[in-house]
Amino acid sequence: MATDHMDLLFTVIWSFALANILGAGLCLFLCKPLARLTTIRFAYLAPAFLITMIFGAYQSTKHLGDLAVMLGLGLLGWGMKRMGWPRPPFLIAFVLSVSTERYSGFLSTGTTGTGLRVPVSLSSWGSCRVLHLLDHDPKA
Repeated sequence: MATDHMDLLFTVIWSFALANILGAGLCLFLCKPLARLTTIRFAYLAPAFLITMIFGAYQSTKHLGDLAVMLGLGLLGWGMKRMGWPRPPFLIAFVLSVSTERYSGFLSTGTTGTGLRVPVSLSSWGSCRVLHLLDHDPKA
């Protein structure tokens, strides 16, 4: 493509560059109006958010199971909020679990010993252990 359709290649490149410049300018211009959205009570915004989330969850695979998972995770988050448990660590673990499992070697190979030979998982395990030992209070 780079040799036969150079004009198309440059059109794509300049389109991306122009879109980034216009997008950054638009974000700077709309910063204050978007910040004012935070003053609106959640009860007014919740229906629009809920409809958008339902459409987004259903449209990707068109299975009702996706809506059930969304509802289950929403109830889990609501319960965690009611009990005073932090939700960001759960969200981070939920998002990173697939890539962590894929690249650590613990579950993908079927044996747990293999994961300890992978440098990433070994360093993660070691740093967690060191932090646990530093935080350990023998009087508690």
